[in-house]
Amino acid sequence: MNEAQLKRYVRQTKAKRQLDASLREIKTELDELETDLLEQFADAGISSIKIDGMTVHMRSDFRPSVDYLDGESKDDGHARACAALEASGFGEFVLARYNFHQIRALAKELIEDRGELPQEWNGAIHVEEQYRLGARSA
Repeated sequence: MNEAQLKRYVRQTKAKRQLDASLREIKTELDELETDLLEQFADAGISSIKIDGMTVHMRSDFRPSVDYLDGESKDDGHARACAALEASGFGEFVLARYNFHQIRALAKELIEDRGELPQEWNGAIHVEEQYRLGARSA
């Protein structure tokens, strides 16, 4: 076993975790600043300003989401939204998809319980076991 490589892997893992934590903190602070600054931009009646070599600007975007009814499940809300798109002539925006994480869990369960995947998956869904290194505090 190459001990130098293992030590480098541990060092890099620790560095990545520190950077990830710092990035999460920065994102949180940016979100808080954005809320305050959007209000200040609106109050000042401006849409952009140059400062410290950057242009900070307001931008607009549309973010559609499912309008869930009280107590409605995610699946039911999604189905209702898809039906509304189809009924309004926009059915081409409705896609049949599967959830990767659910299929990964299902594949693992099928292999553990049955020792194999359904024959119907052949040529359509490829599943392979992958090995990765992990690191945790000792």
